[in-house]
Amino acid sequence: MSPVNNAPSLTGTVENQPVNDNATINPFSQVTVSDVDPDDLLDVTVTLNSGDANGVLSEDSFTKVDGEYHLTSVSPQEAQDALNNLTFTPTINQIVVGQTNQTNMTIEIDDGELGITDGFTTVIATSINDAPIAGNDLVTVDENSGTTDITID
Repeated sequence: MSPVNNAPSLTGTVENQPVNDNATINPFSQVTVSDVDPDDLLDVTVTLNSGDANGVLSEDSFTKVDGEYHLTSVSPQEAQDALNNLTFTPTINQIVVGQTNQTNMTIEIDDGELGITDGFTTVIATSINDAPIAGNDLVTVDENSGTTDITID
């Protein structure tokens, strides 16, 4: 009798997670990855529907190739830890203040034998009105020079 391979399991994806465009979020912080086949190593791919236009993902374990984020030959626990730590940074000031921008993210987990398990997550970034930032500007005016117009860009 041949052993039967079971597909890996992916749970805990959350849709419509809010974040301001000047902040970050861990969109997969609640994801759980498991596989009842103890010797299976997993390949993980995370894809953003917008490529990097709406923001980027960062975590040291993943390798970015052609707009996709890859993690290869890892245990289910390593896959889960890496996904939980993945950080999304929205593109700042991409849209008009007060408007929102949705980024869809797909997780694919492949055990190399049975196929792919998918998960879907969305992040809704809201553009906020950023406070102005004053530079370290210095203006010098000669004493008794009359009226002086100063323009600061």
